[in-house]
Amino acid sequence: MDVVVIADFLPGYAHPLTSETFRKLLTPALNNAKSSNAVVRTGSVALFKALVRLTADAADLEHTATELLALPKSGKTAGPDHRVSLFTMLGAMPSSEAVSTTIVKTALPLLAKETHDAAMSILADSLTPHVVCCLKAETTLPNDAVSVAAKEMTSAKPAVRRAFCSLVGSALWELDDALSPAAVSFAQALVPAFETNPKTISANPLN
Repeated sequence: MDVVVIADFLPGYAHPLTSETFRKLLTPALNNAKSSNAVVRTGSVALFKALVRLTADAADLEHTATELLALPKSGKTAGPDHRVSLFTMLGAMPSSEAVSTTIVKTALPLLAKETHDAAMSILADSLTPHVVCCLKAETTLPNDAVSVAAKEMTSAKPAVRRAFCSLVGSALWELDDALSPAAVSFAQALVPAFETNPKTISANPLN
């Protein structure tokens, strides 16, 4: 199945996809994300973005989030280019309370383990709207997810520390005045990390 051709066709399709059709097209979109051919990977991302705009079915979107994160979660991706494609797709996922909670819970630990700078940056950017969605919906983030964020904001690895600080800072900034109890609780849990980082930086500014 030529994902590039289908990706070019779908944006002009004006009707919602049935669940069966959506899931049939989702499979090649995800499978081709691991191609060694950059054009095919780009096509798979374009197909994915077109697909998720053509469904509002909560079950399909939850299924998509699970499938999208399955290989990174199990450590079975084909390499950093594969993860870049998958994490770019993650950023195209429509946010909702159910889907975003699943994504944040699963993907925050992946961000802590990521070793490729481009994949790490894209994953942090892709996670931001889902964290914002959870906090605006007054969804208390799982304790383990908050603990990961607080810990990795002070990571000894500069790239990891930067990714988490960028993610958390962007999420809190985008909340603006929408300070739900969940958002306040999230921010309060991260205060020690915010306090520690300036001390770490001032003690070793060259690094």
